[in-house]
Amino acid sequence: MSSNWYRNVIAFLLMACMLFSFALAEESALDLSETNPETGYAAAIEDGAGLLEDEDLALNRDIMIRVTAFCNAGFYTYDGEDPTNAEEKARIWGAKQFGDAPFTVFVIDMYTREVAIFSTSPVYYTITQDVANEILESTFIHATHGDYGKCAYDTFSLILEKLENDKVGPESTPVV
Repeated sequence: MSSNWYRNVIAFLLMACMLFSFALAEESALDLSETNPETGYAAAIEDGAGLLEDEDLALNRDIMIRVTAFCNAGFYTYDGEDPTNAEEKARIWGAKQFGDAPFTVFVIDMYTREVAIFSTSPVYYTITQDVANEILESTFIHATHGDYGKCAYDTFSLILEKLENDKVGPESTPVV
């Protein structure tokens, strides 16, 4: 057999290995995912921009697990080249992670330099766009100083406070 045939086979195998490794990397993109056994809601963190230290992951995991008493909770950081606004990225990422289940997602987008909170129904009745903007106004200062973990922690703490005060959750959703 010719040496070109061997080169083609080796090139094919190398390409297959690269594609397989990219597929594995996509599946393991979440830095943290934990489900609340009492509610079935999950807390998920994907630090695509590499903004968080290990301590930040642990601290945010703890507060986000508390939010899962009411809904799925997601934290997503982005550092690609997609000009889509941060709120839309939060909506898309949340739907990818949680499907049709209720969720609230906080996103830090390093490309557009935006932060956003996106919530679905019934959470949206408590974390409205106005409430989300109020929360972000009081927490984004940490992001401007590079303390992204503190920014996320304070954001989820305020989300939790609002949800606890309004008693939003599966038991409060009216059945029509």
